[in-house]
Amino acid sequence: MYDKYEELDTIVCKIIKNNVLNEKWLFLHRLKSDESFYFKLQTGRITAICEDFLACTIVVDNLTQVSDAEKRLLTYFSLVDRRPQHKKLTKKKPEEFVFDDLRLFLKLKKRDSTKRLKNAIFEFQVKTFLQHAWAIATHDLIYKPIGGADWAMARVAYQIKAMLEHAEISIAQVKHLSRAKPLRKESERIKLVKKIQTMILNRWPEGMGNHIERLAENIIRLLKIAHCSENDLFKWIDQETALGRGCCLTTLSPYEIALEAMINHLDNARVILHKETKNANRKIIVPTEFIDNHPDYSSIFYSISDIR
Repeated sequence: MYDKYEELDTIVCKIIKNNVLNEKWLFLHRLKSDESFYFKLQTGRITAICEDFLACTIVVDNLTQVSDAEKRLLTYFSLVDRRPQHKKLTKKKPEEFVFDDLRLFLKLKKRDSTKRLKNAIFEFQVKTFLQHAWAIATHDLIYKPIGGADWAMARVAYQIKAMLEHAEISIAQVKHLSRAKPLRKESERIKLVKKIQTMILNRWPEGMGNHIERLAENIIRLLKIAHCSENDLFKWIDQETALGRGCCLTTLSPYEIALEAMINHLDNARVILHKETKNANRKIIVPTEFIDNHPDYSSIFYSISDIR
């Protein structure tokens, strides 16, 4: 039997890695051990004995991605059974927090199968990272307690599951929850970050991607070092742009353009930057080419190549 399921395992793994996984999801698979299979036989549940001889798991970021993973799996494998059978129905009572993660029982599609594997069923669980963490941390407490069956250990394990389910729902509904009246607040720091993000996008509407918040934070750091305001800095950038520099320069990043605007417009810029960057945690790191264009600042700036 093992060689049959080893062959199935090889085919399934290839399909999953080539077609189903994204760069952040985790894929796990195992063949049932002799000991575990022996105890499964003793249950007498004939139809269930081999359905998880090969068991696979995909771990996704959060609950919002479970349906996507299921859709991908059913694109490449044939569905035999689904548990729970319906997405909107559960057998759990409201006060219960038992294991109920999505389990798909699948077969290879004809194009991928062989005569020997035609009716071979395997299990595929789809979990979130929190569900997976709970399963790993509590599996032995529930199913293999050292001293035998233990109500208290199982109770604690399911209490943890209840807390994680609450966290899971909060993550999945974070946008909705963040609009709740008690959370309608904003710190001065966040207001400044958002203001600078807007100022950046007004000048560089494209190419910022997901890094705009980090860029805004880095510019705030420059403002602190130079003791100037965001309004002064972006006024200087606009003045540089009017002269054909500033935002017109495609060879410099917005951060480097901001730094160059400081150099060209801030009174005593070299003295201030030299004084404020003596602290090891306040270094200004730029490309070597930037330093070459500003030799007077070579003792102040650190080159990226030196850090590497």
